[in-house]
Amino acid sequence: TDLPVGTRLVVTITVHSSTPVTLKRKIEVRKGVFTAFFTPSSQVPAGTTDFLVEAVCNPRQQSDGVGSLFDLNGENLVGPKVEKLGKVRIMKASQYMILE
Repeated sequence: TDLPVGTRLVVTITVHSSTPVTLKRKIEVRKGVFTAFFTPSSQVPAGTTDFLVEAVCNPRQQSDGVGSLFDLNGENLVGPKVEKLGKVRIMKASQYMILE
């Protein structure tokens, strides 16, 4: 990613099954990359193969240093994955995955 070091992201995995389950992790960008580890919980039905993975950068959830780069409402946050959420511009990337 080209987000600054220390950018806070919320990574969410939504399990698509008869009983949808959502798991979240708050992480930070380090050296141009981010990694989120999830441990399947008892809430995830056995044999589940369909997942939606989303990473969201909200300028209002940043430290003062990183937040000042984006501006309070994300005016300086630009790119193809930037969208408006109310008055705030956020970065949202998502990928649908099927595990075999």
